Amino acid sequence: MNELILSTIMLFADYGQTRYIVSNSDRYYETNVLLGPNPCASDVDKYFTGVILLNAGVKLLLPKRQAEKTWRIVSIFQASFVTQNQRLGIGFDYRF
Repeated sequence: MNELILSTIMLFADYGQTRYIVSNSDRYYETNVLLGPNPCASDVDKYFTGVILLNAGVKLLLPKRQAEKTWRIVSIFQASFVTQNQRLGIGFDYRF
């Protein structure tokens, strides 16, 4: 279960950074091909709602060991994205 919590936290961090990119589109652009370079806030909200729900749904879709491995992989990838974004000066924006 700790893997699920960590992966969800990392997804939420990426969500905040993506919202920051939307708020600062004159300085940054999104690199997620599913969102495109200049997504609107509602598209970001919908995307991350779906991704976070799917992340939790892995518990129902996969056996326990595979689910835990999946969450670890998600956590590693998301940590690399969040770290890279921080190096670029991208903050977090959770304003609605």
